[in-house]
Amino acid sequence: MLAAGSHTFDVRAIDQAGNTDATPASYSWTIDTTPPNTLITANPATLTTSTGASFSFTATETATFQCQLDGGGYGACTSPRNYTSLTDGSHTFDVRATDTAGNLDSTPAS
Repeated sequence: MLAAGSHTFDVRAIDQAGNTDATPASYSWTIDTTPPNTLITANPATLTTSTGASFSFTATETATFQCQLDGGGYGACTSPRNYTSLTDGSHTFDVRATDTAGNLDSTPAS
């Protein structure tokens, strides 16, 4: 098993006469097993009279995002995420990031 991080595989041919390939083949890749961290960078006041809400968010690395409001299920979203016509009462916004390697933040920002 290879460790997380950068890896390079090089291979070259040597024929039966002992001639060595002057241009060996090389392939480099990175194993990424670390999920991104999702951060909410702007949000509405905790107590407000507004029926709209706007949230801005980012991640610690390049990522796509999924949002949910009031536990209604995650769906693809982008920052900023705006809501209108919210009802009176408490609401909860959650956002989680998935990095380009497919690692999902298991602790969404809320």
